[in-house]
Order: sequence, then structure tokens, then C-alpha cells
Amino acid sequence: MGHRLRAVRGRDDGFLKLLRGEVRRLNVVGDTTYCKGKVARKWIENGEHLVSCELWCENQRGEVTAPGYAVAVLPSRSE
Repeated sequence: MGHRLRAVRGRDDGFLKLLRGEVRRLNVVGDTTYCKGKVARKWIENGEHLVSCELWCENQRGEVTAPGYAVAVLPSRSE
């Protein structure tokens, strides 16, 4: 999940403040795992521009195998 979040972020001037994931289903040999996510919230706190993301991994049958979430500190668009 962390690798996926970094790939989407695309820049090196932000960082992960929090990352949590839980493996709830085993990935069976031969299954394909897709890591997905979406932005849930954006806000400013103590001068930091924060983004909260919902993350999950699912198999080819659409079953969620590992839900999670993350908070990242990113530069503002004006910086």
C-alpha cells in the first residue's frame, strides 16, 4: 500500500505521516492483487497540508483482502 501511495503522490517533497493496513484475507497462489485508493479528505493543520486516503487491496474476484488508510503531508499547490 505504501508503494502505491508513493507512486500516486509522484513527488519526493511530501511524506507519509500515518499508514495503516490490515490483511484480512490470504492471497492465494495464482491470485492477482490490485492496490487501489482514493482521497477521502484534504485539510490544513498547524501549517501542514494534509491528505487522508482510503486504501485497499483486492483480488481478481473483487474481494477486499487488505483495507487500510493513510495520511500524507504534501506541499500546497502554491509552493
